[in-house]
Amino acid sequence: MKIITLLLLMVISLSSKNEIGRIPAPYNNEYVTLEVSPDDEIWAGTWGDGIKRSTNKGESYSNSSNGLTNLHINDIKFKDGILLTGTQGGGVFKSTNRGNSWVAINNGIFNLNVKGIVVKDQNTYFAATQGNGIFRTTDAGETWEEKNNGNNFQDMNFIHLTPEGNLLASRNGEGLIRSDDDGESWKYSQSGIFNKYLTDIQNLPNGEIWISSAGEGIFQSSSDGNHWLRIDRLKNLIDLNIQSFTYFKHENQYFQIVGTRNWGVWRFDPNWVDERFVQDDYFIWETAQKLRILSDNRIIVAAGKKGLAYSTNNGVFWNYDNNTRESLNNTMNQYLLEASGSYVYAAVGKKGIFKSSDYGKSWTDIGEVNNTYKRLKKYGNYLYVIYNDKIRFTTNEGASWNDLIPTDLEEDGPPMDKLYRFNDIIRRNNEIFITYNFAYTGESPPPDGWTAPPRKNSVYYSSNNGNNWKLLEITDNDQEPMECIERTSDGDLFIITNSAKIWKSSDNGNSWTKTPKDLQNSGVNVMKLKAHGNSLFFVLDDSLMITKNDGQSFEKIDYGITNLENFLGRPLTNKINDVGIVNTNSYYLGLPFSFGIYKTTNNGVSFDSINNSFPCEEIRSVANNTDGDVYFATTSIWKYINPTNLPAPNLVSPPNNTTNMSIIPDDPDGRPTAMIEWAEAEKADMYEIQVSEFQEFYNFMYKKVHAGTTAVLEDSL
Repeated sequence: MKIITLLLLMVISLSSKNEIGRIPAPYNNEYVTLEVSPDDEIWAGTWGDGIKRSTNKGESYSNSSNGLTNLHINDIKFKDGILLTGTQGGGVFKSTNRGNSWVAINNGIFNLNVKGIVVKDQNTYFAATQGNGIFRTTDAGETWEEKNNGNNFQDMNFIHLTPEGNLLASRNGEGLIRSDDDGESWKYSQSGIFNKYLTDIQNLPNGEIWISSAGEGIFQSSSDGNHWLRIDRLKNLIDLNIQSFTYFKHENQYFQIVGTRNWGVWRFDPNWVDERFVQDDYFIWETAQKLRILSDNRIIVAAGKKGLAYSTNNGVFWNYDNNTRESLNNTMNQYLLEASGSYVYAAVGKKGIFKSSDYGKSWTDIGEVNNTYKRLKKYGNYLYVIYNDKIRFTTNEGASWNDLIPTDLEEDGPPMDKLYRFNDIIRRNNEIFITYNFAYTGESPPPDGWTAPPRKNSVYYSSNNGNNWKLLEITDNDQEPMECIERTSDGDLFIITNSAKIWKSSDNGNSWTKTPKDLQNSGVNVMKLKAHGNSLFFVLDDSLMITKNDGQSFEKIDYGITNLENFLGRPLTNKINDVGIVNTNSYYLGLPFSFGIYKTTNNGVSFDSINNSFPCEEIRSVANNTDGDVYFATTSIWKYINPTNLPAPNLVSPPNNTTNMSIIPDDPDGRPTAMIEWAEAEKADMYEIQVSEFQEFYNFMYKKVHAGTTAVLEDSL
C-alpha cells in the first residue's frame, strides 16, 4: 500500500499573462481567416457563420458549412485534396470534397478549442489547441495523441509546416517552438525574433519564411525557420502591430502588403524614389484579419466586419464581395454587456437579449427584441433593460418581462404628445431610482389652454419595488436632464447631468447638494457612471475622471498612449468609451477606433496594453463581475478571466484536498498505479496537479473531462 499527498492547482493560460480571448457571441459572423489552394480556390472562415467558398477567385462566395457543428472558425488548411478546419469548441473537422461536406475527427483531442492546424500528408495532421498544446494523428484523423515533449507552455496560437517539412508553432506570448521530428519533440526557435507575440506566417516561393509580430513588424528566415532577421524596410511603418500580411513580386523581389492592428492596410511601393509604404484609405481604421494572394497576384482580404474583398493591383484598389457585405450588414450588431457572477448578458441590436450562464461559452435567447438598447443592468434577480422610451425588467431570466413606469408619468397631458427618454436606473433592496428626460413630441397639438407641467429635475424614486413613486426635488438645477445615477458603498447617491454637473445626496434622495467641482467642459458628453466601493468613475466624451472623496476632488486619467495622433483634425488622446473595474487600483479602459484595451494596476499611474492577444477594434461596451472578470464588446465579445479569483476544480475522485491516499497495486508486476479524475472547472483552460509521494511508482494516470470529451492519459513520474 502506498501513501501519497495530492495538491491540485489551476492555470489559466490567457489570464496568467493578462490577456483576453474571443468567445462565441450571438449573431456574430465577421470574417477572420482564409485559405487558398494551388488552383486558387478560396475558403473564408467566419466567427459564427461557418465557412464560405469561392471557385472564381473571390468574385462570389457560397456556403461551405455542411456538417460543421461548430461555426466559429479559427483556421483552415488545404493540401493534396485534404481540407481541415479548426474551430473554437468543436475541434477539428475534415473534408475530402473541398468543403461540400465535413465530418468531425476528434478522437483523442481532449481540448476542442483548436487554434491552428497543419496537413502534412494524406495521413498526418497536427492540431494546436488553446490550453493543451499540440496533437498529432498519423491515421488520417481516426485517432490523435498529444505531442508536447519540450513544449512547456501550451496555449497555442498557430502551427505551420515549413518548406522542408518541419514544424513551427507559435505560443501565445511565449514565442516560437520548432520540431524536426514530426512533433515528437519541440525546442525553442526564436533566434532573431525579439517579439513573442506572433500573428501570421507564410512560406514564399523562393523558400523563405516570413512571420509577423504584434509590435515589431515582420521577420524573415532563409534557414527553414532556424534563424530570423527583421525586414528593415518595415521599421518606418507607422504601426508595427502586424495582424496579417501577404506579398507580391516586383523585379524579382518580394514586397509586403500588411494589415496593421490600428492603422489599416499598407502596401510597399517600390516605385517611389525613397521606397515607402503607402496606406490604403479603403481600410483605414480597420483590421485586416487575414491577407492571402492567388497565383495571378490577386490579393484576398478577410476584413472582419467589412467582409471579404480582393485587389488586382497590389492593394491600390479593392472590390467588395457584395453578398458577404450584405450578409454582414444584416447581422452585424453592436453588443451592450452586463455581467454578474458566472452570468453574462448581451443586448444585441435588432436581435434581442441573450444570456450565458457559463462565462460566455454558450448563450440563450431571453427575448426583448429592439433596435436600440441604452443600458443593461443586473441587481440580484432583477435584470433591467433601458430603451429610450421605456424600461423593462425580468426576475426570471427572461421567461417573462414587465414594464417599469412611475405611476404619475401617466397623468400629465395627452399621452400621444409625451416623450420620455429614460437614462439610468439603480436598485438596492426594494428601492429604485430612475433618471429620465421629459419632452413633448409635437406630433399632435395639446388641447387648447393646456401647457406642460414644469419639471425641475428628472429623478423618480420608489421605496417599495415600484408600487409607488415620488419625484425627487433637486433645487437650482435649471431643469437640466439627469443622465447617470450611482450609489457608493457607504450609501451616498450621485447624479451627473448631461452637462457634467454632479449632485450628491447622503439621505437617500431627500436633499441634494452640488459638489464643489463639476466636470463641465465645452462639448462634453456623459457616457457612463460606474461605482466601485466609495470610488466613482465618470466616463466622459473627452476623459475619464475619478473621485475617491465623495466628489470633493477629481483626478483626470491620462493613459498616455504615445502613438495616438489626430484623426481628421480631432485629438484622440483622452477619449474613452467605457471602463471595466476590478478594484479601485485596477481597471480597464475600452478605447475608440482600433486602439483596443489598456489596463492599470496602480490606480492610473501607468497603463499597459493587453491588445497582443486579439485584433483591436473599437471597444463599445465593458462589463465586469465581482470576481474581476471583464468582458469587452467590439463586433465580437472578448473576456479576461481574473486569475486571482478562480474557483477550485471539482475533483470527482478522490475528493479535493485528499491526503494520504491509498494506491491499489494493479500493475502486472505489482507496481502501484494512481487514478485521479476531475470535472472541468468553470473558468480554467488548463490544470496542474502537484503530487508528493513517499516512494516511486509505475505510472501516474489522470482522467480529464474537457469540453465534453473524456481522455485518459498516462504520465510516468
